[in-house]
Amino acid sequence: MKKIFLIAFFLPAISSGQNIVLQSPSANPVEYENSIDRNPDTQSWIHYLEKSLQSNSSQEDRFLKLGDDFPEHTDRVLISLKELQQQAPMTLISLRFARDLSEKALAQNLSPADKKEFQHLYCKGVVLLNEGPARFPCSTEYISLAKLAKKYSFHKVVLIESVPVPLNEKSALELSPQTAYHWTLASNSHTPVRFYGTYNQLMNQHFVSEPAVEGSCGQFSHRLDDFDILHRASVFFDTSCMQRLKQDEIKKSWVTEKKTWLYIAGAMALGGLVYSLKDKEVTVNTLLK
Repeated sequence: MKKIFLIAFFLPAISSGQNIVLQSPSANPVEYENSIDRNPDTQSWIHYLEKSLQSNSSQEDRFLKLGDDFPEHTDRVLISLKELQQQAPMTLISLRFARDLSEKALAQNLSPADKKEFQHLYCKGVVLLNEGPARFPCSTEYISLAKLAKKYSFHKVVLIESVPVPLNEKSALELSPQTAYHWTLASNSHTPVRFYGTYNQLMNQHFVSEPAVEGSCGQFSHRLDDFDILHRASVFFDTSCMQRLKQDEIKKSWVTEKKTWLYIAGAMALGGLVYSLKDKEVTVNTLLK
């Protein structure tokens, strides 16, 4: 039987997310917000950061699996919990898994050291989620959002783990003073400030807030290296000027502009070819792009 070699190309997924709009430092903040509101297919940089921190399925899976290892492998569970907390901000789902696991652990007979570790994790989840009274006592204190806003004046929102807190709120925020959190200070115009530690440690840091974009509508530069932002973001300068962040993408080829339809047409053609070869022996060579 004659062999026919079929080459299949696996095409990259087509991003259907909202476009990200950055604010030029010279832009009017009100005009920027109005522009976002008028265009439902766009989102602010702060909103994008909030959504990105609230999505981490691999982290959530690891927290869930740790529940199956407790209490038989308590030492291993604690090591993994420390690693997970340090690696990345915890999503809301991860915070719930961590709260429930640590609540289960605190009901057991633990060594003082193990109890302390689980207590920190439990209080982190209970305080941030604020979904009901704590079953076990948590030591908390109020922190001043006004001090944080003054220290980082270009940033409008602080994400504690993945929980967003507007810095324009005059009320204080209740947190566990000895617990280390992931802090992400978000701005629509300046690069995020990221830190892992307690509130007091954060306030003792000296970060430099840098504008993400510098220049004018006609000529500007940026200091961003996030692939998703580079290929999805525009910069708002004023109501008459919004520029793509990655300038070399402005002059796209017809193939790039029409890639969605090319993907669909290619898939249909491939489907027809496969059907026509259904009674033949086919060898598939896969080229990954």
